[in-house]
Amino acid sequence: MEIRNHQVVMQLFFIFFICMMISSISVFDRLPYKLLLVSQPFWIALKYGIALALGVCSLAYFLFYKNTNLIKICCIQFPIMIITCTWYIRMILILNNCQYIPNAKSVHIPAVVIQKCPVCCDIHELWFSFHLEGKDHHVSMDVNPRLHERSKEGDTLILQVHPGAYGWPWYHKDIKRRYK
Repeated sequence: MEIRNHQVVMQLFFIFFICMMISSISVFDRLPYKLLLVSQPFWIALKYGIALALGVCSLAYFLFYKNTNLIKICCIQFPIMIITCTWYIRMILILNNCQYIPNAKSVHIPAVVIQKCPVCCDIHELWFSFHLEGKDHHVSMDVNPRLHERSKEGDTLILQVHPGAYGWPWYHKDIKRRYK
């Protein structure tokens, strides 16, 4: 396919961006697992996303150098490609990390209940505070209804999560149904 107009290139980048966002959001909604600390792969994905976006924009500029404006590529296409590539790489990292490894030992994290949220719409949520990798973290988790009833603020519980292929702990979203 021969593209002679820069506006067509911009439209293709925009369509690619929309398709990547829609597909990755739909994939994330259907995942049966969740990272314990959701933001972990963002900085790694951003680093590789910038490199990939730079490569794609450079390729577009050199393929269509006669009809492209370098300022439009740098100001419009490059930021769009950074967002798209970062989002996509983050999705791939999470998918790879959260694969079940049958022989891996689970990670046991002592956590303190800091808040017991009221039950709403069959959601039994507890806020935990725990120490992992030298930092204090706070995370909310939908738990089993019996655990929600028995726990009080200040109780210490042991979170048993999967280690993850890259070392980012994860758990099943339907944990309240799995552990009764």
